[in-house]
Amino acid sequence: MSNNFSRTLRALRSDGLAGWTVRALVAALLLSLWGAWFFWGGVTVWAVSDNARAEVRDEVFSVDAPVDGQVVAVHIERGQRVAKGDLLVELETFQQEGERDSLAAELTGLRNRKDDLIARIDQERQALAIWLQASRAMAEEAQLKVRQAESAATFARANEDRARKLHQESLLPDEELDRTLSEREQREAEVQSLRAGAERTERERASASADRNAAIEQLKADLGGLDAEIASIETQIGSLEQEVGMRQIRAPASGTLARVGTLGQGAVVEAGEELARIVPSGQIGAVAWYQPAEAVGRIRSGQHARMRLDGFPSTQFGTIPATVAVVDSETVDGRIRVDLDIDPERPTNIELQHGMVGNVEVEVDRLSPAALLMRAVGKLLDQPARTGSEA
Repeated sequence: MSNNFSRTLRALRSDGLAGWTVRALVAALLLSLWGAWFFWGGVTVWAVSDNARAEVRDEVFSVDAPVDGQVVAVHIERGQRVAKGDLLVELETFQQEGERDSLAAELTGLRNRKDDLIARIDQERQALAIWLQASRAMAEEAQLKVRQAESAATFARANEDRARKLHQESLLPDEELDRTLSEREQREAEVQSLRAGAERTERERASASADRNAAIEQLKADLGGLDAEIASIETQIGSLEQEVGMRQIRAPASGTLARVGTLGQGAVVEAGEELARIVPSGQIGAVAWYQPAEAVGRIRSGQHARMRLDGFPSTQFGTIPATVAVVDSETVDGRIRVDLDIDPERPTNIELQHGMVGNVEVEVDRLSPAALLMRAVGKLLDQPARTGSEA
């Protein structure tokens, strides 16, 4: 009996040693694995933004009132889709349209006067051309008569010379000589009269031509004055039509209406007052704001990121994958702006819309737990040093 008991004790001692050895080996293996992970494993380091916002890549357009005025019609609603050029708000245009219509009536009268004046100038030019042709013929006829009279006078003088020779030779009686002298004087007097008439006709022709040309020039000057007056009124009408057009406020771009103000018929708006905003239907990205210590030197273009949205728990909806696009080099209000691209082809459980807010985490590094621990210890050690230096 005692012999069996002693063998049992030896068996128990043998089993306990083997179990302890196994447990020690398992513990050593686990410790080795943990050590390997601690010193050589990789842990992703994320830079978390203060805040972030989803924004369309295209510019958001503001619909502003270009002039002061009273609203007579509103064609906008929040969330409404509009196309570029769609009429959104109409302002009262009674005064401008009244002035425009009055000027348009005046312009019609001036244009009719202009047409009449142009017709009159054409008539005067035609009359002048006809008169010049007739007066030229009269002048030529007068010159022809002068030449004919001069020829007759020359012939009369030649007859007088022959008569004097014959009279000296007593071959021609005194009565014939006197008749020859009288005819020569008559011919010369006729030449003088015709010459005076031709000169008078030419002077009258030149004076009448100058008067007619002066009258035409005056009509042309009146036409120029009418043109200037018409141009002035056309400019005024154009300005009024432009002002009427400005009072018909249209969409500057296609997109979705947002921030629609409270407008109603009879409301009064001031120039520059924002009536609504149009969010274009472009690709949506993200804008995140970081503390300089988190961003400068750590966040770079091309790094992977993820966006979490307020109101959409990541455990239920997941995160939105993104990529860093641009990192500003200067701070604004003490923070660094980071623009991120969101790939529309990558599936998410959230339908992104302009204006959604949340935060962005950017993968800035991948370190071992040991390196992370050393970094944390270094930060703790640096804090007192900085405090001491400041003191």
